[in-house]
Parts: sequence; structure tokens; C-alpha cells
Amino acid sequence: MFGQPVKSVTIPESEKELTVGETYTITPTIAPANASNNELEYESSYEKVATVDANGKVTAMAAGKAHITVSTTDGSKKTATLAVTVLSKAFKETSRVTSIGITASPGTGYTVRNGQITVTSTGYDAVNIQLQAKVLPVGTNQEVEWNINNPYSYIPVYAPATITEQGLLTVYPRINGDFTVEAIAKDGSGAIGTISIVNQFN
Repeated sequence: MFGQPVKSVTIPESEKELTVGETYTITPTIAPANASNNELEYESSYEKVATVDANGKVTAMAAGKAHITVSTTDGSKKTATLAVTVLSKAFKETSRVTSIGITASPGTGYTVRNGQITVTSTGYDAVNIQLQAKVLPVGTNQEVEWNINNPYSYIPVYAPATITEQGLLTVYPRINGDFTVEAIAKDGSGAIGTISIVNQFN
């Protein structure tokens, strides 16, 4: 092993629920960013249930459970694992979402406590926070629409943050700071999960 070795590989979610026929692409993060070899390998523990290609695209094949392992190729032997549960379409359509919880992946520039995220970064750099929606009950449509609930969100120059379809929240050091993020169920149930963001840029 030569050059800068990989010290860790992480993925946004440790668990993922799919319906037969659905796909999901794993987006790993390698640390440090300047690792000499950032190539990864993907392997499924049970390809009859879920397959994965060389780019991390998972395809749900049949009802059941499988584990997708992401491995470094530089000899550092760092791995991350995604537990995949595949449901049949008939099973998924039998119930509606009743609740949605929102959690955040660990990171720098913010703290998470009692259902609230406090941005504590100093300086002028934006802070990225990966959010996850925990949709219940298990077996329902797990897709959500992310929304920032702030009166300035639709005016780009004043918006305190932006969020992607994948739940990646970017908070900017602006004065219109405190706001909430919503995860809205896409199954038509009307279920909404929220989390408060307190912007304390110094």
C-alpha cells in the first residue's frame, strides 16, 4: 500500500427498504479526501434479493434481505455495509405511512440533540448535513419530499439553506437563520416529519 491510505469509508444510510423493481445508488464518502486510491468495490450477500453494480447501483430483485458491502481497494480493508430489505409490491400497497422521523448523520460544524440541529460553525463556509427520514410503519412507501419551511426559502439571496432530493441540507451563514425542515410522505397519507434547525454561525 503506497501513498495516502484510506482511513474510513462511510455511507449515508445503514438500512434501506426497496420494493421489487426499485433501484437505489449508494453514495459513499472516503476519508481523507486526498486518499491515493479512492476506487471501491461493491458486493451483494444475496443476489437473488438485491444486486449491485460497479457504480453502487442496487436493484431490488425479489422479496427478502441482503447486505451490500462497500470495500476499499487500496489494501486498507475499510468497509461499510448497507442492509437492504426488499418488499413485494403487493405488501407495500397494503398500508399507509403514519409517522416520519428525521435524523442526521454525524458531521462537523453542527450538533444534534433532542430532535434539534444546532449549526455552530465559525467563518463563512456553508455546512452540509445529511438527513435521513425514518418512515413508519415498515412496508409502506418510504419515499419523501424534502422541504425547508422558512419565509425566505424561495428568495435565493436570503434563503438560509437548500436541500436536495436525497436530503442533503446545506446551511448558509446568513442572518435569517432558524427554520424547520420537513419530510413529506409521497404515499398520499399526509404524514409529515419535521426537525428544527438553529443557525448559530459565529
